[in-house]
Amino acid sequence: MNNIKNKVDGYSMLIVMKYLEYESDFINVICVNSKYKRNLDRLRFNPISIQSLTLFPFIQTLFLYSSFDPFIKGINQVQICYPITYKEQQILIRKHKTIKFNFSHIEYNGNENTIEQLFHCKDITHIGDNSFSQNLALKTITLPFHIIDIGNYVFFNCFNLTRIELSNRLTNIGVGCFSGCIGLKHLEIPTNVVYIGSNALFDCTSLESISFPLQIANSLCDQLNVIESLKGIKIIGKGRIDAFVSQYISHLIEDNNNNVICVNKIFTFYDTQHYGRQIEYGIKEIEDNCFLNDSSLDAIFIPSSVSKIGNNCFSGCTSLTSVSLPPNLKIIGINSFYNVPCVL
Repeated sequence: MNNIKNKVDGYSMLIVMKYLEYESDFINVICVNSKYKRNLDRLRFNPISIQSLTLFPFIQTLFLYSSFDPFIKGINQVQICYPITYKEQQILIRKHKTIKFNFSHIEYNGNENTIEQLFHCKDITHIGDNSFSQNLALKTITLPFHIIDIGNYVFFNCFNLTRIELSNRLTNIGVGCFSGCIGLKHLEIPTNVVYIGSNALFDCTSLESISFPLQIANSLCDQLNVIESLKGIKIIGKGRIDAFVSQYISHLIEDNNNNVICVNKIFTFYDTQHYGRQIEYGIKEIEDNCFLNDSSLDAIFIPSSVSKIGNNCFSGCTSLTSVSLPPNLKIIGINSFYNVPCVL
């Protein structure tokens, strides 16, 4: 405690306080040093749920973390931090006309809202589970830019859906989101997506091409494995062929690599084992440890498209006597040519 007392000034403790979870935590901080009591007066919002202004007497914005948190008389700015539907938002606004609201998570619900509300209300950021499920009238849809999350089974069994354009701000796609969309032929998943749920593309029997960011490759590959209609893949970002081969999409990957487009394609150890040591033009990067301790490698040609050689890439290649480095090479990793007889 003495270390905290001596080293943490009031401003730094104010930052720390924003991450405390219980009322007792704030009380304990004050017990460490009475000077920290002033920090409670400096807070302009409540970092935890409160029932009164006793602990934070001078907050200007009331943060409500659940539907059970009470409104406090005298505070006219409120941040709703828990998920609510568009209908619930409208009820709150009508009920508390003198309060200025901000909302962290407003959800579109197909059972309560019209599709026009999805496009016109920019406060809606999430599409709730099953919102368009089994909607046979839905043929095409372009999601508005303010949508960042699509829930589970949102487009489940939309048999007549042939085209969907996703929001560039989208980060999450729920479980079974597009499952049963038998008319969907092409899908482009935006670069900001970091999560895609299981069975998201189950029974998309007409899907011919898909593009998506590398960060969801591992979770997506198992799903692509069962789609025999698939003829093309585009990986956005640093694309690794082995991310797909390891998932046994053999009808697409092993038979015809031309159908796989990788932006910033990486040459990997897996490639050396299955496609040989020749590095094709178009490769942007050779991954770490790619040829590590390959004592039989005596010569290598690196095409001009390569700009980076990874760490330990050719380390331990004791027979390597001929290396052709491209003029556009920008980065040579640590120990890339350690214990290699050739002179660069």
